Amino acid sequence: FNSNGYNLAVGSTFSLYGIKTANAGVAKATGGTIAFGGDGYIYHTFTAGGTFTPNQTLSCDILMIAGGGGGGYYFSGAGGAGGVVDYAAQSLSATGYTIAIGAGGAAGVNLANGGNGTNTTFTGLTSAVGGGGGSTANGTAAITGGSGGGANYAFTTGGSGTGTQGKAGGNSGSSAIGGGGGGSYASVGGNGGASYA
Repeated sequence: FNSNGYNLAVGSTFSLYGIKTANAGVAKATGGTIAFGGDGYIYHTFTAGGTFTPNQTLSCDILMIAGGGGGGYYFSGAGGAGGVVDYAAQSLSATGYTIAIGAGGAAGVNLANGGNGTNTTFTGLTSAVGGGGGSTANGTAAITGGSGGGANYAFTTGGSGTGTQGKAGGNSGSSAIGGGGGGSYASVGGNGGASYA
């Protein structure tokens, strides 16, 4: 039975110590930056597009965050945060899943609104929506997105968020002060005040 030559008698009991769990520390999928958490999870983090490929059928928790919006050009509101979507216990088969990571929106130039952020996508799941760009002083309304962009001085209401993915942008204040961008999950954008954005 071992190097000392001991044998087990039929019906006896014994305990094993120091036995390593099968496949501990071995990833069950490829793709992204892989880290082994002390909580029993294996994390695959994507900061750029790529492919997630399980080696077997897996139950996965998936978190997607889109790119945030850019701020507007002049007397403007701030860009809204990218939308956040999470899925628990998704059954994924041993095939490749394409992932695209949303980029931040461009800053507004020449009296233009800030650009919306782009979506983050995972094959087969609803995308996280890019944040709304901040509106600017050219008479345009605040922009909706994952979270809404802040309002410019000419429009009092910030852009709205998308469902549960984010919050609304802040309202404009007096003296041509823009509103803050909406935050993902947490809170709406701050309203512009009498002397601050």
